[in-house]
Amino acid sequence: MVYDEYFIEIYRDDCRLGSGVRLTRDFALTAAHCLEVNELEGRSAVRLCLPDGKQAMGEVQEYDDLSDLALLRLIFHKDEDVQLPGVCFDEAREGELWQATHQLPDTGNDLRGSVAEVASPYRSTKDGARVCALRLDCYRVPDDYGRFAGSPVERGDPYRPPVVLGLIVKLRPGAGPDPKTVYAGTVREAVRRFGRFRIEDLGRDPYPLSVSPYRLEPIESVDDMRSRAAARDALDRAGYSSVVRLPWKRR
Repeated sequence: MVYDEYFIEIYRDDCRLGSGVRLTRDFALTAAHCLEVNELEGRSAVRLCLPDGKQAMGEVQEYDDLSDLALLRLIFHKDEDVQLPGVCFDEAREGELWQATHQLPDTGNDLRGSVAEVASPYRSTKDGARVCALRLDCYRVPDDYGRFAGSPVERGDPYRPPVVLGLIVKLRPGAGPDPKTVYAGTVREAVRRFGRFRIEDLGRDPYPLSVSPYRLEPIESVDDMRSRAAARDALDRAGYSSVVRLPWKRR
């Protein structure tokens, strides 16, 4: 692995499940197919390892099968000093270089290549819902490609500032195996699917070469989210979940 502060590794006990990218202090994104149903539905937490040696627990807040994306909330020890991740996101450009943040230790097997298509049809439903993803050409796909699931995809051009372009998801369902193709879900797709973040445009200055990076800001605080979840659970226990929906706001 490399020591980008936005990079996380995900474990169930001592079994490594995949990687993810921190979006903000309290939220991270990973590939949904890395997790089991009880984890996706929030009944079981996973263990997260951060590059600085800190650990946290991760609970899935939402997941989306269509895009293969899952949103994790990071739970740190009480009063632990946790820094915001230094991460910027950007749109991919066709033909530019990319590389996966996760690397297989002691093998030299990294995953890199060029961007083939920035809005490739990934999955759709009969009622017209449609998700696009980055289609990435690879120089060489290792046999254990699955170990790269959820890894952030970084811009590989040394002359541009380091940014995250997306994260590796499973191969497009229904497509035949292609040893030179990888798919990556984009952060903008996660914003669209989950609706919990707003995009903060950082502008081009001082970023050169027409780069327009952005960061994410949560729409509601973690305390607001907890209050809303507590209200929803109380309604569920009382048998009113299908009758009442309250716009709950902590004051």
